[in-house]
Amino acid sequence: MKNPLKSKSFKVLKEKGFKRWVLYRFVKLLKLYQRHIVLRFIRYLKPLPSNYKFIKHSYDVSGHGALNYFLFLCRLNRVRVYDRSNVKYTSANNRLKKDENFYLDFHFSGKSPFIPNFSHILNSTKILILTRDPISRFKTFINHGKSNDGKKIINLNDDLNEVFKILYLGKRRENEVKPSLKALKYWKNSNKTLNFNYYSNIKAFLESKKEFKIFYIDCKELDSKIAFNTMNKLAKILDFNPPNIKDKEKFEHKFWNKFAHLLPFNLLLDKKTFPYLSKDIRLNICEAKLSNTPPPICSIDIKSFILDKNYTYYKNLSIYIDENDFNILKEHKKLFEEVKTYLLKFSVFLKEQIEFKEENFINEQDILNYLKENKDLRVYIKNLLDYELTHIKEHRPDIIASWKYYEEFERMCEELDGRA
Repeated sequence: MKNPLKSKSFKVLKEKGFKRWVLYRFVKLLKLYQRHIVLRFIRYLKPLPSNYKFIKHSYDVSGHGALNYFLFLCRLNRVRVYDRSNVKYTSANNRLKKDENFYLDFHFSGKSPFIPNFSHILNSTKILILTRDPISRFKTFINHGKSNDGKKIINLNDDLNEVFKILYLGKRRENEVKPSLKALKYWKNSNKTLNFNYYSNIKAFLESKKEFKIFYIDCKELDSKIAFNTMNKLAKILDFNPPNIKDKEKFEHKFWNKFAHLLPFNLLLDKKTFPYLSKDIRLNICEAKLSNTPPPICSIDIKSFILDKNYTYYKNLSIYIDENDFNILKEHKKLFEEVKTYLLKFSVFLKEQIEFKEENFINEQDILNYLKENKDLRVYIKNLLDYELTHIKEHRPDIIASWKYYEEFERMCEELDGRA
């Protein structure tokens, strides 16, 4: 039995107070209701208002964040209907009554043992499904990691070793200090990880008396070199506004890059710690904005006052602060020097973390080699994908053929286990 004094609930009560604890418990109960009641009685609910252009099925580590952003640039509004085993029926129903230019978002995260028939609450429409080479998905899953406590607000007293501490999945949850192939065994034994239920999640739609047209897009089509053209094609297929040529640079930005999980951070100089300040001051350390993207309102980039121009990532970073706050900070020279010293150390730690990630990166070939030596895991993945990729293989064999590492996996299984 778990010690209640070590639970997240007790931690919230102790650190955040009673009101935040009540809110935390309410959200937990709401998720429980959405997961175990709404999910199982979905057939008895009224269909959602048909004020949406299409449905999107997306899966973790497949470029879903980039696709969401690109659809936003095309002036589409996202309505979440299903996310992490939670049905957001009430909020979706209310929102669809108030606005337009919507698409419905179904994000499948975790190997849910129960797959509801969503066709009961939806009208005939098009379904866009985002795909990616399964072995490449495993690669990003293993290298993903997460911040030790998800803390993105820091202060001058914070230990940068802890600020930049990232834990990776091992055989049991996030307990590795660097990417580990043991994460594949955790994936196999846990329901909280990657979902590959491509076919299982559309089976009810295919069997429905309503007409649901399935379209697939592979994450390679969201590559920065062709994303703008891809969205123009999708706009014609799914009947939404094409991207504006003025935004083309935004489609050419690489989302999952070396700064993933390492930025952004907000450095807080709070009045409680520094009583001589007239207000709290925040500095936002983030990736440099694109040339056609304005900085936050009233903010200026002060990296030239802090970083050496020869710093490796000088051009990639920005340090934003409200212009009036910057004037206040400059009046307090000692504090400003402390900020500069801390942010210089921050930049060194950032560089070291990027180098650490690159040195310990696990690639697709590492995964294939691991599966070659682990038959039970290999056969489990093979059987799963044989079923879940059925519809894609039938209707988009070109996507399957483009998956270099999945093809190698199939060939390996045939050689080792005698199956095509």
